[in-house]
Amino acid sequence: MWCPNCKEPLLVLEFEGIELDYCDACRGVWLDPDEVAMVFGNGGWQKALHVAPGEVLKRESGKACPRCRTTMHKRLAGEKHPITTDLCPRGHGLWLDGGELGALIEQSHSDPVFQRLSTWLGNMLQPAKAIS
Repeated sequence: MWCPNCKEPLLVLEFEGIELDYCDACRGVWLDPDEVAMVFGNGGWQKALHVAPGEVLKRESGKACPRCRTTMHKRLAGEKHPITTDLCPRGHGLWLDGGELGALIEQSHSDPVFQRLSTWLGNMLQPAKAIS
């Protein structure tokens, strides 16, 4: 699969049975429906895509789903600090730009497993530090 942002190939990362398709160039993450359910638990789609009030005001063009190439729909996710996400209209999955998955997990879970996942994501998906 290819990144909908920068067209680079996506890498597969795994954490406790959850596979994330990850772009090393822009730090974005693709989640298939099963992965959304694993990350966000029962009612995964509803938790991940809690629609915040107001319209999505984003000036970027629609991104193509990495599975079917259909233009994805913008959706707000997260109750405390809404994040603009990209959702495949055919149900193939959810695209989150760099840092957004960790932010959504922190907003939606207090369970220690999810906090570990959020910490792992924070460490794994941050830009590399320059070596002096």
